[in-house]
Amino acid sequence: DGSTCTCEDGWTGHNCDQDIDECASNPCWLGGTCLDHVNGYSCACPEDVTGKNCETDLKPCGQNICQNGGVCTSCFNDSAAFCDCPAGLDGKTCEIDIDECASGPCQNGGSCHDNINSYTCQCPIGYQGDHCE
Repeated sequence: DGSTCTCEDGWTGHNCDQDIDECASNPCWLGGTCLDHVNGYSCACPEDVTGKNCETDLKPCGQNICQNGGVCTSCFNDSAAFCDCPAGLDGKTCEIDIDECASGPCQNGGSCHDNINSYTCQCPIGYQGDHCE
């Protein structure tokens, strides 16, 4: 007959009989599990995580967030953390190897091979030394 229903909040469909899944957008962070309710949701947070969306890690260094030997340091009353990366590494979790070859240290056509916090030059015939000089 062409009539349409105006659904109450949290419901959809031609007859307003379908619950809208508020968990579809994955609103829970840090390993939280979303629980869908009519016209809303809640997050079940893991231990040491809190907040409506599990957005606050109460022990940020307890998650072993730093990679490649980085050392986690918490700050702001243990509400945030950062990684102190070993030489040659960068990034929020020490996941980025700094490219020591970017400056072009190998001379005379030598090819540079990047390592963590170092590099080696493979020299063409007739050249030798750390930089193929």
